[in-house]
Amino acid sequence: RVLPNPQRSCQALCRVPLHHPRRLRRALAAGCARTRRRRGGMRSSSGRGKGGCRCFQPVAVVPVRVLCGRHARPDCGRRRDLARVRSPSDLAPLLRSTRPDVPRNRAGRSHGGARRRDLSRLLLLLTAHTPGAAGKAVDTGAVRGWSSWSLCTVKGRPGYGPEWLTASNVDAQSAALARTLQPHGFDHVDVDSLWAADAAHHVDLHGRWTHNATRFPEGMRRLADTLHSRGQKLGLYLNPGLPKAAVRAASPVLFAPGCTAAAAAARPLRPANRFGNAFALNWSSPCAAAYVRSVAHQFSAELRADLLKLDAVSPGSEWHGDNARFVAALSRALEATGRTVWVSLSWSIDPASAAAFVPFANSWRTSDDVECYCDVLARWPAVRRRFAQARPWLRYSCEAGGSDRACDASRGRPDLDSLDVGNGALDGVSDEERKSAASLWALLGGPLVTGSDLTRLTPSGLALLTHGGFLAVHRAAGDRTAVPDEQSCAGGGECWRLRLPDGSDVWGLFNLRDETARVGFAAAAPFTARDLWSGAGLGPPAAGFNASLPAHGCILLQARPVAGGGAASWLYTPAPESTRQ
Repeated sequence: RVLPNPQRSCQALCRVPLHHPRRLRRALAAGCARTRRRRGGMRSSSGRGKGGCRCFQPVAVVPVRVLCGRHARPDCGRRRDLARVRSPSDLAPLLRSTRPDVPRNRAGRSHGGARRRDLSRLLLLLTAHTPGAAGKAVDTGAVRGWSSWSLCTVKGRPGYGPEWLTASNVDAQSAALARTLQPHGFDHVDVDSLWAADAAHHVDLHGRWTHNATRFPEGMRRLADTLHSRGQKLGLYLNPGLPKAAVRAASPVLFAPGCTAAAAAARPLRPANRFGNAFALNWSSPCAAAYVRSVAHQFSAELRADLLKLDAVSPGSEWHGDNARFVAALSRALEATGRTVWVSLSWSIDPASAAAFVPFANSWRTSDDVECYCDVLARWPAVRRRFAQARPWLRYSCEAGGSDRACDASRGRPDLDSLDVGNGALDGVSDEERKSAASLWALLGGPLVTGSDLTRLTPSGLALLTHGGFLAVHRAAGDRTAVPDEQSCAGGGECWRLRLPDGSDVWGLFNLRDETARVGFAAAAPFTARDLWSGAGLGPPAAGFNASLPAHGCILLQARPVAGGGAASWLYTPAPESTRQ
């Protein structure tokens, strides 16, 4: 088996020839590799000319003799940078160095394909067992982009709904993104549910999700290549578990001889998620872990996805199951592939299970869907629910409230779902509600993904999504997430405070009521304030602020202390009238 066997003796494995691929994989998995003296090249590890056995942490060091073989590039063994392979990134150049024009055998067949297959298997083995896998992608800032799901939920409007999702429509949204939002950091194109065929009935040869050939006739890799050529990133969607079709067909697991999907399934068979399209895995079987690694390989290496949304994750998602082990295994496997893949969990993840999920996900949906599944994209009640639903997750956010904890493996970002504010009447919310939604999304610093139709953005919608103050707050909240400040808040609304490193604060004051109300806050020292939406100053220095806000309205302001606030700068200063287009 490909999986490491701690009971197998490294020395015993090293006594047998390792030129056979199966023996090679077993030896590497057990943590040993044979070395030989090469002409004018490396010495053996146990003496001149005799060859020997080198034992190490599983798959941490691999002799170049094992990797190069007879049919790789002639300079393979002489390249100093490939003298030892210590990580997946060291092996990648060797994979690219294999040539299709290598010598042919007596039957006239090239050895190149076999060599590339052997090296690909070795790469998966390396990435699956590299010690010290972090568990999730390094957080370099919240994602910004566009998602396909919102437009699929619209009912009663020609051109939208479930049938809207096609390769041509996604390509049109990608092109519109490049023209409108991409210059402002929106570079993700997330293709949500419906990109794949029903996993209960259709899978690929290795039991994994496969694309819907009607919607995406050229496959998802073609889409990924198109997006990457535009400087964009691809997000894809997946449900936890082992597809039912794979179990019924006993599909062979990629790179795991002898393993099938049926062998990886838990017995008796039971659903793995709320949608019922997959079975739970039997984690006592090595085939289960091998299957998860093959899924990570598919999304990272084959489809070249940059984000993976795991939907219907439980506890949460209105389901009683537990997908914590699947999330952890897949996240580790994705990280081990060597590519950065943002892991997003959905939906309504149970905060009581945060400790099991946070180390393995970059963001987590704190709530139900924002979409109303009606003739518009969203309604205000769904936006209002986010204020309360996000609170239990703030303690796990990046430097919540300005603490000294960075956005490391124990941190992440709350995901409020799509920000659908760019299509006028199709949005389903008023102008005040749009501004309130955008302010909350910005203050929490989570994924900033819109579900609006980018080919039909209204001028006001485009202006809101690209507003300098709005984006500056979102950028600042990427390091220090805002939290409610109930002690300082006064009036009948909510006050969210984002502490900035320069000593100033960003305040979001929200009136969630259905009538006009006054909302304000008190401070310990005088400050000057600026409205970050309009860029206008808010009066002389004062030790507090109070404003009358319309129903569902808000004000987003920055408070800069008068004393000792000389180093603080304004996040947003509107451009002079003469320079505006």
